[in-house]
Amino acid sequence: MKNDELIVFRREGMYCPLGRFYIDPILPVENAVISHGHADHSRNGHKKILCSNRSEKIIRHRVKFESIQSLNFRKSIRIGDIKLTLYPASHVLGAAQILLEAKGRRWLYTGDFRLAEDSSCDAFEPIKTDVLVMESTFGLPIFRWRNELKVFKEIFQLWENCKQTKMNLVLYCYSLGKSQRILHGIKRYFGTSTFPGSIKVHPSISAINNIYKHHGIDFPDHSTFSPHKEVKDSTLILLPPSVKATKIIGNCKPCIEAVVSGWMAVRGNRRRETGCKGFVLSDHADWNELNRLVELTEPENVITVHGKSNVFRKYIEERGVGTSDLTLANSN
Repeated sequence: MKNDELIVFRREGMYCPLGRFYIDPILPVENAVISHGHADHSRNGHKKILCSNRSEKIIRHRVKFESIQSLNFRKSIRIGDIKLTLYPASHVLGAAQILLEAKGRRWLYTGDFRLAEDSSCDAFEPIKTDVLVMESTFGLPIFRWRNELKVFKEIFQLWENCKQTKMNLVLYCYSLGKSQRILHGIKRYFGTSTFPGSIKVHPSISAINNIYKHHGIDFPDHSTFSPHKEVKDSTLILLPPSVKATKIIGNCKPCIEAVVSGWMAVRGNRRRETGCKGFVLSDHADWNELNRLVELTEPENVITVHGKSNVFRKYIEERGVGTSDLTLANSN
């Protein structure tokens, strides 16, 4: 390990030697700094967790741990020899970029992020850095998102069509982030007086909605979906993808089903969702945003984690940006 490396990679995940903590570790550890509440970043079993103030209730709801400390955005804390500051990453409510400073060096870990504006969560804040450790989930040129209003108009039009045919509309969307973005968005863009029908959400979505409301994010009126009760026509029903093709869908019929995900930009993925429509709406950065982030942060070096990194890395290297991998270090 070089003296100027603020993050290295261990078996447990990304590790900051000067602070003796892990960042979004994949195995249980003593000290974990968590970027946001999604399960692939926020896992069970850590002894101590540090997260953003706006993520705390979400993590308390979803994760088992021994103790938790939260930090407001833009406020700094010293951990060992590291000055740590959290900045908004957008993506979902409370998602944080993690800035590490020590020995005159700045390393920024983005966590999952996006640049596009979305009033259901915190607006992204670009931070200049020496080393940028960034996600590249959608790091291929085919991933270029349309303006969200166009997508919401398509969803709303389909709901209106369901009203005419006396059918329900089932949207499969993640319980944290995507569901709240959809609910908040249709109220923001269309107003509740124009809704074609009522709205029901899965209990897992309802629980997260309550946390969003605590932080001032508003939604249209909705009730909790019961898998044991039949739903009347023209109801908009939000369900997590895990319940697709299960028996509970029988109580939603007759219905039209649709998957809401950035992965619906890939034709093969749409084909595999048998009997479902697809709406392309992602809470991650697309190809253009990934490149724009490199411009905004002006790093000397970029380290990509997660997703389609090889194509993206080659592309920015051709434009004169240095890239590397995290150094592998022992867990001793």
